[in-house]
Amino acid sequence: MVKQKAPSNGGIRELTGLSRGFSLAIGVGLAIFTFYTAVHGVFVPLIQRSVHLCAILAMIFLRYPAGRFSPRHRPSVPDFVLAALSLSILIWLLINVDRYMTRIAFVSPMKPLDIAAGLVLMLLIMETVRRTVGWTMIAITCVFIAYAFLGPFLPGILMHKGMTIANMCDQLFLTTEGFWGSLTGTSATVIYCFVGFGVFLQLTGADRYFMRVCLSLAGRSSGGPAKVAVLSSALFGCISGSTIANVVTTGTLTIPLMKKTGYEGHVAGAVETAASAAGQIMPPVMGTSVFIMAEILGVKYLDIVNLSYIPALLYFASVWFAVDLHARRLRLSGCGPEDLFPLRTALKGGLPLFLPIVLLIVLLANGYTPFFVGFFCTALVALIGLARRESRYGVKAFILALEKCSVNMCSITATIACASIMISLINKTGLMLKMASIMLRLAGGSQLLTIALLAVLAYFLGMALPVSTCYVLLATLGASAMIRIGIHALDAHMMIQWFTQLATITPPVCLTAYAAANIAAASPMKTGYAALKLGLGFYYIPILFVFSHLLTGSLFTRLLIGFIALFGIFLLVSGIEGYLFAPLSLWERLLAFTGFLAFYFTNFSALAPLFRIVFLLFGLAVYAFFILRAKSASLFRRPKAEAPYG
Repeated sequence: MVKQKAPSNGGIRELTGLSRGFSLAIGVGLAIFTFYTAVHGVFVPLIQRSVHLCAILAMIFLRYPAGRFSPRHRPSVPDFVLAALSLSILIWLLINVDRYMTRIAFVSPMKPLDIAAGLVLMLLIMETVRRTVGWTMIAITCVFIAYAFLGPFLPGILMHKGMTIANMCDQLFLTTEGFWGSLTGTSATVIYCFVGFGVFLQLTGADRYFMRVCLSLAGRSSGGPAKVAVLSSALFGCISGSTIANVVTTGTLTIPLMKKTGYEGHVAGAVETAASAAGQIMPPVMGTSVFIMAEILGVKYLDIVNLSYIPALLYFASVWFAVDLHARRLRLSGCGPEDLFPLRTALKGGLPLFLPIVLLIVLLANGYTPFFVGFFCTALVALIGLARRESRYGVKAFILALEKCSVNMCSITATIACASIMISLINKTGLMLKMASIMLRLAGGSQLLTIALLAVLAYFLGMALPVSTCYVLLATLGASAMIRIGIHALDAHMMIQWFTQLATITPPVCLTAYAAANIAAASPMKTGYAALKLGLGFYYIPILFVFSHLLTGSLFTRLLIGFIALFGIFLLVSGIEGYLFAPLSLWERLLAFTGFLAFYFTNFSALAPLFRIVFLLFGLAVYAFFILRAKSASLFRRPKAEAPYG
């Protein structure tokens, strides 16, 4: 559920022998421990979170090579040592848990082994992040560590009293505001269960079933494979919450089908990229950052999910309009009969696989905790898989699926633990409030400039950091600035969460586009720029969070805003594509852009009602013009279509 960069070492080890047994035991043991606590209740935070973090660290050292020259099928001696250190720290914690829970932070004395364990654990976390994500996040973490120690020597507003090594270890290791904070708690409970939910859906073949249904629904229409990519990514995004997971799962089928029906390789990759990028925003299982957002805001996860449906559907609508108009302009065909299934055949026998997703929403709506709901739906998927003959699995596959739950958590947990270090030091040094003041001073108190500044920061940080870490960092440093200038807290955090998706589809660093380009055998940069055109919704839809009541209004208000925005999005996509009922000339494309702005500003709640009515009428007039133009095509010059993606 987190955007992953390819590790510098080249991938994950395929273990054999004794090391394979150690990794399997740790992974399966952690899965059983986590699912057990989902039913019978969690342990105290220090125990629950330390078991989760230290077990994951040990697995990373066993499964992720340290570098290009490390063994590929077995851990090296240093890897075994680091894994043993991770488990030794866990044992030390469990032995001393009573003392840690009764001591007074920064007052009670610390043992030398406490300080040593804290420093070693911090280094272990940073090494696991280096192996799973890369050096950039380590460099950023080191900047915050240096800031914590160099505070007395810094000028002006950045100055603070500084920290000692003992104080830092006390903060990070012996309280629940560092390694064992709420972010790690979310990783150890809710995120783990929802990752397991996705693992078992794949084990039972739900991804293949959803793809067949999407092919049956949209495969025959013009540009059918591209529309299948949008539908399947929406469905798979509901359960995976991962951008790259969407690409590698659905793209392996949809991209070749798109190329087969006439799409250029980079356009096929771009369609899959733009659709898959919504894996982090599509309910009910959204990205890791949304679980963290609920923890930070102190709101129910279901509340965020319920408010996210309309914005997510607007984004998918924008991609759908783009692929539909592109296919109509180039007169592309749909899938051939050899690639299609009758809808009745596609639905046959697989409808029970929708039941866990429906129950997930129902149980959350009835007040059950996301931790329990995630486990319950995971268990239900496993039982459905056993009941269906075509998806039945054996004991070995079940055990490997349990292990995969832990393996899939490796990069997530490592980045969250590293983010916990940064956030803890930011709070301890008071940098959060200082950054809010700096941002407000740079933006002059302007909401637009503050939003623009955050968007730029999200883009550049997103080049180097996973989505969840980028969100946590920006929410900590920038959300308070937005709240201080009158932006609702939920609007601020949701806008930041959407902005953190920008780098995954925006060149030059567009990891999702790289993954899709690899499948499409196309240029990553061309794929990225084409995906940027298709994924513009990540730029303009979040602005509506702040300047309209798309998130904070009543259901009727939110539906009305979404309906008006839909008209504007259609005109915007038409202007970009250069086609609306017929090819558009330059001035007609500019008119379509103007109509989009009219519908867009209609939703701005700060504008006077009269201006909003004028904007709405103008937008409707533009739309009516294009309808009349289509009916009276002979009155207008129709230029030759130009490919906007070339």
